[in-house]
Amino acid sequence: MNATPNGAQESLDFIIQLMATKADIAALDTRLERVEDLLERVEDRLVQVEGRMDKVGEKLVRIDERLLNIEQELRVIRTDLDILRTKVENIDGYRLEIDHALERIAVIEKHLGIRSKLAT
Repeated sequence: MNATPNGAQESLDFIIQLMATKADIAALDTRLERVEDLLERVEDRLVQVEGRMDKVGEKLVRIDERLLNIEQELRVIRTDLDILRTKVENIDGYRLEIDHALERIAVIEKHLGIRSKLAT
């Protein structure tokens, strides 16, 4: 800075040009209020979204529990079906034996002249 009076005036003019006016500050206050309002609305929306996410999380937990129950039931059903398959395979073998026995009985009845009640 200049120590001369003229230099001091130039420095003062320069500082005054850089200083904010009341209107500048008022405009900044208005903009700041709008930003604060927007932030408040964003915070409100975030609270709503968090609430929805909590509900979605609860639903996912319930769905997961239901799926776990379904998986357990499917395992039991699979085991039961395997047991039934084994039993049916055994029944098929018995059916063949019974059919063979009925054929032999029919031959014996024919030989003895007995009419089979099953044939009528």
